[in-house]
Amino acid sequence: MLTKRKKKFGSVWIPSTPLPHMLQLDALRAFAVLAVLVSHFSPTSTKFFTLARLIDLGGLGVRLFFVLSGFLITGILLRSKRYCEKDGLPVLHAFRQFYARRVLRIFPLFYLVLGLAAALNIPPVRQTFLWHATFLTNFYIKLFPNQQNRAVL
Repeated sequence: MLTKRKKKFGSVWIPSTPLPHMLQLDALRAFAVLAVLVSHFSPTSTKFFTLARLIDLGGLGVRLFFVLSGFLITGILLRSKRYCEKDGLPVLHAFRQFYARRVLRIFPLFYLVLGLAAALNIPPVRQTFLWHATFLTNFYIKLFPNQQNRAVL
């Protein structure tokens, strides 16, 4: 994907900064997914389930996802910074561009799922729609800890 940026002398096309595909990261993602799935779906009567709970396999899988995300996002930000420095643009431009891409990637899907959940009249979402729509779900959980059906998206 190319992004058009204006400079003093017209416009410059600079590519967005995706990493080349790394097969190793796919393997790590697979391990993370497997760890979470085993944690959620292993029968509770088995020794394996006890071991998975003991070492918190699901938590390790989630942490691995966070580490991978941090690695990829840091790489994107550092390459964006290099592009800005090379073109003489302020580094703040890289941050604005990064967050604009994230908003355009995440918000439409988030609001689509939230709207579908409300349209399908899913009770926890329907009653707390404004909390979710304004990204205040964590405050809702903290302010109203004893609410029944406080399942969130």
